[in-house]
Amino acid sequence: MAGPRFARLRKPLLRWTCWIAALVALVYLCDYLIDARMRMTKAPGCEWDLVPNPNNLPYDAAYSARFCYLVRGTFLVQVHRGVDELVAERTYLYPDLASVYWESDGLGYVYDDVGRDAAGFIEIPPTLIDRLRAKLP
Repeated sequence: MAGPRFARLRKPLLRWTCWIAALVALVYLCDYLIDARMRMTKAPGCEWDLVPNPNNLPYDAAYSARFCYLVRGTFLVQVHRGVDELVAERTYLYPDLASVYWESDGLGYVYDDVGRDAAGFIEIPPTLIDRLRAKLP
């Protein structure tokens, strides 16, 4: 009995699954477009703070990092190879001021009111996903 009932329900379930997946993709696309528009309009006038690069790291001459506060509650981090080539860019919501620092294998950041458990991290060299995202608007 369960076989014919499932066969009748399979087509509507598949249709609903496709609609839900399309809705989720649309929400992510809208979120990305809002984020990209904010970066494009606010980042050019942003006051950038450079992250001091310690001399004892193996990649200290190859990479530089900077960050800024786009609007209240939004924090933008960029990692550059050399001076001009953007290789990683991330936008985050922050509850308070953030602290950005170099580690032996990448760039880390924490929020002042939470511990290192809530930290973010960008690997050096940046992953393929980071490099591809940095090329998008």
